[in-house]
Amino acid sequence: LQPERVRNLEASASYLFTKQLSVNVVGYVAGYNNAVGTVTVTLENGKTTQQFQPVGRRQIWGLQAEGSYR
Repeated sequence: LQPERVRNLEASASYLFTKQLSVNVVGYVAGYNNAVGTVTVTLENGKTTQQFQPVGRRQIWGLQAEGSYR
């Protein structure tokens, strides 16, 4: 297996509406090369098992928000 490599980008913003009310938002994206994942494999006796194998490139992204009232 080759080592996984990842490139990440993350950005965040925060806004204070009042002294008591604030909101935080974070967005991110990550691109993986040589990603390793779990794959189901059938053995010679017909049984199945799980093993780690290279699964290629993957990209994940997400958004997270948080509000606070004090």
